[in-house]
Amino acid sequence: MFCKHCGNKINDGASYCPICGGELGKKVTFSSNKQVASNQVKKKKVSPKKTKKIKILAGILCIIIAAVFIGNYIYNLDCKHVVNKYMKLMAEEDCVQKAYKLFPKEYQQSMINSYKEDNDGADEAEMLEEKQKDYEDGIQSIENEYGENWKYSFEIKKVEDASRKEIREWKQSLENSKVKVDRRIKGMKNVTVKFRLQSEDGKKNDKTDMDLVVVRLGNKWYIARAGW
Repeated sequence: MFCKHCGNKINDGASYCPICGGELGKKVTFSSNKQVASNQVKKKKVSPKKTKKIKILAGILCIIIAAVFIGNYIYNLDCKHVVNKYMKLMAEEDCVQKAYKLFPKEYQQSMINSYKEDNDGADEAEMLEEKQKDYEDGIQSIENEYGENWKYSFEIKKVEDASRKEIREWKQSLENSKVKVDRRIKGMKNVTVKFRLQSEDGKKNDKTDMDLVVVRLGNKWYIARAGW
């Protein structure tokens, strides 16, 4: 090596120059490439910013997963909501008018078209009036058998996704009545409701199953079909 003060050649590793006496500093040693790389790996740590970012991403993932489960729950809950609303109307005087509004406008129009065809151009008001009379006749039959203070209860027994074939058939039935379904059908379910009728004293108690079809158009569920 050479002295940094006088430039004379001196022994490697010397702390002082034997010629000019200048101080050369502490002895420097060199490590192999492998040792340097090893030390760098050992000293490398995840920065606080990166750790925070990882935690945020993990949190977002958990929220997304939770949202999927919550979304499915709400999806089914809304479906049951319209079924409950429909079933609770049975004992109300204006049952027909209120129940009619729970059907989508496309199905309402299909009912009107079919009624007009069978009744020489009769209108919507006449159709609802006739259905109200049928409802009142039905209530009278119930009172004759179960008494004036009859009671009823219901429970949603089963909810199942409708098949693609069933969805196509429902849409086709509307189109056959000259009704165009412009809105996208986002879901359809078959719902079985356990229905119970009983007299006030409880002596007469009968149960049966009612089948409903509900359809989701846009962000709302509707009754698509009802029958015993």
